[in-house]
Amino acid sequence: MASFEQHRHPPSLERLRRGSDFRRVMRTGRRLAGTRVVLYVLPREGLVRAGFISGRRIGGAVVRNRVRRLMKEAWRSLSPMTTRGFDLVFASRPEARGARMQDVADEMQELLATARVIDRRATSPIGRRGSERDPGERPR
Repeated sequence: MASFEQHRHPPSLERLRRGSDFRRVMRTGRRLAGTRVVLYVLPREGLVRAGFISGRRIGGAVVRNRVRRLMKEAWRSLSPMTTRGFDLVFASRPEARGARMQDVADEMQELLATARVIDRRATSPIGRRGSERDPGERPR
């Protein structure tokens, strides 16, 4: 039988869980808007905690959950690059519908660098599949 410790997230993946935490970050934190994602940042002591929001204007439940999963996966790859304690809320925008993982990750990295949550020179461990292709070339 698996122990409780095996199912816990590593410290870099701490999440915001309570609605009051989300509201506090969104009301008092700094807001940085991108094309697909809006980032709310509130400095704090301790680990970096992140929360993810997809409102109804994004689409139905399936679309909202897909966008939220994209943001969470991008955060998993970016979280090791964080510098110090922050509470973060990533809110998706309607332009995130149908977006590729790499596009969302790149935008989140840029927003985090602007907010000085990660070092601007840090490179994302997410691979750039297909970046060697000519933009006009069709994928195989």
